Amino acid sequence: MAKKRKDITFPMIKNAYNVRKKIDYEGLTIKEAAEKIHNESGMDKGSAQNYLNNIRCLKIGQEYDMKMKAVDTLYFLSQIYKDDGESIFNNGLIALNNHINYASFELEEKSSVEKLYNNLIDGKINIHDVITYYEEYDIFYSLVPVDKSFESRSKTVFPLEEAYVFLEEKGYGNVHSEVLKLHTYNGKRESTVRRGYIILFMEKKGMLNEFLEKYWPDGKTTGKINMQYCINFYHKVDSIKGIVINDNFVKLYKYSNYLTVASE
Repeated sequence: MAKKRKDITFPMIKNAYNVRKKIDYEGLTIKEAAEKIHNESGMDKGSAQNYLNNIRCLKIGQEYDMKMKAVDTLYFLSQIYKDDGESIFNNGLIALNNHINYASFELEEKSSVEKLYNNLIDGKINIHDVITYYEEYDIFYSLVPVDKSFESRSKTVFPLEEAYVFLEEKGYGNVHSEVLKLHTYNGKRESTVRRGYIILFMEKKGMLNEFLEKYWPDGKTTGKINMQYCINFYHKVDSIKGIVINDNFVKLYKYSNYLTVASE
């Protein structure tokens, strides 16, 4: 069972929650809902039934046995608050606390969900921020699909490491640290965003051609498509405010699955 749980993805979690609402509003049975989740997201039917039951328990404040990752639990709690309000969300906290106290856990598993519960109770994780994050995440993900139309072989992709060396030589070593602060809302394609930023920076400073001649001659031929793609992608993401500079909440999602609150 633990092995299957590792294979459960975020799209599956979202789908399970959305289908669960159909039980409440459209009269689907648990079996029908689990079948629907399996067909739409690929989640195992047994796991789907367990997740459906866990969501029900969260909404009514009842202890549940089946263990979930803390980040999945937080997603369900945030959507329950959004759809049903604070009172039902508080039922979820009760259910989570009972789950922590009575379910059978490995030490590491208990530590993560217990930390999530404590951070929610202490206000270190603000449920309104979590709701906002997922709303913005959905917008970002829908507007910026992954484009794999260009070749990804090393000679056709703008070389970041060489760019950092070149910028250091030119006295712009600080750009490296600034670029590393750039994050995207879904934590993906960040290297593409950073490439676009650096290409535009070099163009602005009038030293892009020098870099290409010294470090990446292919940029004048086969690499042109990749450079333009990186620039376009950067502008696209930036235009929908999909880039966050050193944002604690994005770091919280990407590196710690909401279980650690950045203090800086």
